[in-house]
Parts: sequence; structure tokens; C-alpha cells
Amino acid sequence: MGKIETIKDIYFHIKGMQFSSERNSMGQNPNYIHANLIYKTGKGYFWDIRPVHKYMMGDVEMVAVPFGVKIAEPRLEEALVKCTRKSANKEKEAREYFETNVASAITHRLKYRIEIAA
Repeated sequence: MGKIETIKDIYFHIKGMQFSSERNSMGQNPNYIHANLIYKTGKGYFWDIRPVHKYMMGDVEMVAVPFGVKIAEPRLEEALVKCTRKSANKEKEAREYFETNVASAITHRLKYRIEIAA
């Protein structure tokens, strides 16, 4: 497996779920969607969109990915720009696609209701 590099991270709050300051454990349902633009060496630019638990542990904000057999949360990982080498032009193309389409992918393809800052 090639090296994985994070290009951009965004968190979207799921409507109706408690904010991180109100949570004290990850025993509850995921409350955020983590959208991540990544580059995989030799493969290209991908997005990884998944629900996460975002909560407070003391004064520190924590993020955890739900796991286990009972967790069947919809998530999405797919190539945005396939390429064998990292380049400024390919990264720009992937960033533009990611920033333009991530909210739509979350709401229409994964069917999450999220809060989008104006």
C-alpha cells in the first residue's frame, strides 16, 4: 500500500445530533461527518467521507470512527482524480471537485442531513 497524505479535512455537524460540548462519550450515535481529501501514492486523489463521534474528554476535543458489527453507517471512499504522481494541477482539480461536491455527496448520496455554514 502506498503512502497516504491528507490534503484537506472538513467536519459537518449532523442535524439533530448533540454538539461536541454536550457529549461526554462515544456510546451515542455519530454526530459529525468527516470529509477528507487524500492523496494515495500511485493511485491519485480520493475522498473519504464517514460519520464520526466528536466529543469532549475533559478539555480536549476527541474524534473517533464508529466500528463493530452493529455499525452499518453509510460512508463513501472513491477516486476523484486518478493519477500515478502527485502534481499541482491534479491536486487543484481534486480540491475544486471536493469543495464543490462534498456537501452534495453527503446529503444526496449518503442521505445525511447536515448543517452547512453560510
